[in-house]
Amino acid sequence: RLAAIRASRPDGGHDVATDDSTVIDVAAGLSLVAEDRELYDRLLTSFARDADDVLGQLRAPDIDGISIGRALHRMRGSAGVVGAHRLVQATIDGEEALANDAFSDRQLEGILAEVEAARECALQLAVRVETPSVAGADGEAAAPERRATVLVVDDNATSAEFLASALRVEHPVLVANSGEEALRVAADPEVALSLVLLDLDMPTMHGLEVCRRLKAAPTTARIPVLFISASRSAADEEAGLDAGALDFIHKPFSPSLVRARIRN
Repeated sequence: RLAAIRASRPDGGHDVATDDSTVIDVAAGLSLVAEDRELYDRLLTSFARDADDVLGQLRAPDIDGISIGRALHRMRGSAGVVGAHRLVQATIDGEEALANDAFSDRQLEGILAEVEAARECALQLAVRVETPSVAGADGEAAAPERRATVLVVDDNATSAEFLASALRVEHPVLVANSGEEALRVAADPEVALSLVLLDLDMPTMHGLEVCRRLKAAPTTARIPVLFISASRSAADEEAGLDAGALDFIHKPFSPSLVRARIRN
């Protein structure tokens, strides 16, 4: 287990004590990426960037409940990928409080402190290592045998990188960070997609709308869609299936489980 870390608040507030619990469970994070340290380092760096963005959003003086909910949802997905379990729980508690009209300024301050602590921890852990290329006989990178092409759609860069990296061992993977970009990629006649892994809750264009548009277009209607979501709502699952998706995969997820779902 990672030793306890104290993260200083950049706004001049009190330090956030971690006591005897870990801010980021490194063992859990590494297990999600099959002990790939270089990938985990990239995810930690991406998580720190996400945390910076979310801190800026949550500190905005005119932020409303909807925007807070979106920021918490984004942070929950990133935190789960790197093993920041306490931050995951804080965001879950925050989303539940918002749903029950019980969210308070004090709870927001607590979440800000958790995000800051996890961000500082991630920056201390991350070791930026350039991944060496594997050259073939002609000097170019040797490509492994490829199968079905998968499009990963997630506005959260950390989650997208995690999922794409997990799948590249068996599939060629394309990544889109918005619903609009996903529709453009899927409609490209030079791209032959075999599957779309689609985040449910995205800004500007919700995952349900992306799925409906994919299923409404003759050129993309036959592409299978699996939703990736932190939501456990039965209503969300029903809406996703009604929109044409085959199934739901819940965050946080095991890469081996996702690969098995794709194979089946």
